[in-house]
Amino acid sequence: PICDGTGDIFASTAYRNFFMRDDLPKCFQFNLTTNGNLVTKNLDVLRKIKDQIFSVCVSFDAATAETYKEVRGGKFNLIIDGVKAMQDMGIYRVNTSFVTQKKNYLELLDHYLMVKELNINYAGVSKIDRWQHMNDDWWQENQIDDNPSVDYKFLTTALKIIKSDPKFGICGGLETLLS
Repeated sequence: PICDGTGDIFASTAYRNFFMRDDLPKCFQFNLTTNGNLVTKNLDVLRKIKDQIFSVCVSFDAATAETYKEVRGGKFNLIIDGVKAMQDMGIYRVNTSFVTQKKNYLELLDHYLMVKELNINYAGVSKIDRWQHMNDDWWQENQIDDNPSVDYKFLTTALKIIKSDPKFGICGGLETLLS
């Protein structure tokens, strides 16, 4: 099963209760998605199911604490600590995602280097999609397509570097910028 808590799986009492069950079938393998802020507070859950974890995808969307706070509103150091704690306990399929927008695209290469240093299994890079809660002004300011305040030379150069690494993937929306 793919477990996504629509923000953070570890914020869900239902998921916590499910994972901590004594009768959890051993044949289950889990793909967990988390924003990473609650990983270190839930190491007991991860220890219990670690042999059943196929992968954990952590949403980074930044390479610095300042940008992370602006883009995601959490504490960047908690994510780094969580990734290292999972790896220390033998969870090696720790993946990351980076949703590119105007507020963070200049950190793509720093994110790339950080992920390599953390020895992440796989990193996906995508562009921000418009959701219903985004008003027109916010969208025009932060979207990555046809935005006059985006340095496309930097962005395409960064994407070419990232694309050349087999541990990184670029979604089709960003891929079109390269063609």
